[in-house]
Amino acid sequence: AIPDGVWASPLEGGDPGQWAKVQNAGSGYTWNQSDQDITIEINVEKCVASDIKVTFAPRKLSVKRKGEVILEGNLCEKISLDDCTWHLDSGKQVVITLEKIKPSFWSGLFEGSS
Repeated sequence: AIPDGVWASPLEGGDPGQWAKVQNAGSGYTWNQSDQDITIEINVEKCVASDIKVTFAPRKLSVKRKGEVILEGNLCEKISLDDCTWHLDSGKQVVITLEKIKPSFWSGLFEGSS
């Protein structure tokens, strides 16, 4: 079964190249996925890149703004640390790209989420 808010992958009868988009209402972020990578967009108060600290671990992600955690958790699957990036867009949105170790569609971004 496909979780609510997630579009079907090509293997589940979805269109080839289709992205899954999950809106996390009230959490201040959204995430999209293909079978190769994940893009996370986090809305933040206006700031500069040096205010943001993003830490990648094989199965963990931590995002802080001026030392305050704005997103953190244990990821559903492993990521390729060498291919993960982030940037600050217009001073108001942190955009993170996570490269998956194994091409697949994740059931959620973090363990215990969908």
